Amino acid sequence: MPEDTVVEQAVNVALSLGIMLGAVVVALLLYLAVVRIVFRVGNVDVFAREARHRCRWPSRTTVALLAVLASLPFTELPEALTTRLAHLLSVGAIVAGTWTFLRLSLAVEVTLLDGLELDDVEEASPWARRRQTRVILLRRVFSGLAILVAIGGVLLTFDTARTLGQSLIASAGIIGLIAGIAAQATLGNLIAGIQLAVAEPIRIDDVVVVEGEWGNIEEITLTYVVVRTWDRRRLVLPTSFFVGNSFQNWTRNGTQVIGHVSWMLDHRAPIEAMRQEFHRQVEANPLWDGDIAVLQVIDTTSATIQVRALMTAPNSGKVWDLRCAIREGLLTWLVRTHPEALPATRLIEGAPTPEVPQTPREVEDLDVTQFLHRSPDPESVPNPDPQRTGQWPVIPRP
Repeated sequence: MPEDTVVEQAVNVALSLGIMLGAVVVALLLYLAVVRIVFRVGNVDVFAREARHRCRWPSRTTVALLAVLASLPFTELPEALTTRLAHLLSVGAIVAGTWTFLRLSLAVEVTLLDGLELDDVEEASPWARRRQTRVILLRRVFSGLAILVAIGGVLLTFDTARTLGQSLIASAGIIGLIAGIAAQATLGNLIAGIQLAVAEPIRIDDVVVVEGEWGNIEEITLTYVVVRTWDRRRLVLPTSFFVGNSFQNWTRNGTQVIGHVSWMLDHRAPIEAMRQEFHRQVEANPLWDGDIAVLQVIDTTSATIQVRALMTAPNSGKVWDLRCAIREGLLTWLVRTHPEALPATRLIEGAPTPEVPQTPREVEDLDVTQFLHRSPDPESVPNPDPQRTGQWPVIPRP
């Protein structure tokens, strides 16, 4: 009898394994047939191609686990083993299904961004960058929600977790209040990340000035934003910063930027000639977009004048190079052709200052008449026209 029981159990196990294996084979064949029918244009459609490439193994793993799980009621395995195996397969199916969803969301992101000219950051249109930012943030939002749902699903497969869940529901008010206070900053950043995805105050590759730093938006997540500064440093800020603080966005509605260059020059500077030379250099520079080019005197002081030039370029990087080129070019032109236009310090020699008495005795002996300016006597003033001719004599210069 024991031998018959062992043989019977072995036969049951073999039959059960055969049933599960057969279920896996049938499920995979059906899966391949459905994929071939649904994605029959996979060679030309971007989504079909990306989905087949990214979801191949995650989806096959999910289908196989679900097939084995569905075949368990038809097996002859011991009840305890069937229960444990069903629990293990349920957890595996949840994880594999979440894996498939995450890979599928990446395929959707690539499909939605396909065809957008995003390789050249400086030439990308605002609409393309807006779409890129929205797609990436929404994909991350749904991916985060999928992971949370998967974790909750896995925990609910355990009896202890279900019992704990019922207890938590009973005290949800107090625990929710405590969790809200403890995770206030994290929840605030998550909500701010969703606001960034909807309102779009910033987009990927936007040129911004934040905390006195100039740079480009390199990455946007649900909790933080990475700004790449001009010297290739990375400034990491929480998403709530861009919701509750002011900052400069130079490419909100377009990438064109006006650049300015200023010079402090002497009053003798040839403004008209300088203006003509400025226009010549700007028009010859390929960085100029042909929109604005103006040179004006914007301020004067007792010693100098301030000359400012305005010019435009397609983006902030090119306008910086254009400003440097015009500044150097006009300065070189002034030094070579009009050195008198450069600022100079003038020293004017005046009359000697009378000596001031220092002692009381010197004060008593002081002749104060040397400090007085009296009107001259009419008789001492020579008549410039003694003959009454009505003409003033011409005094030759020495």
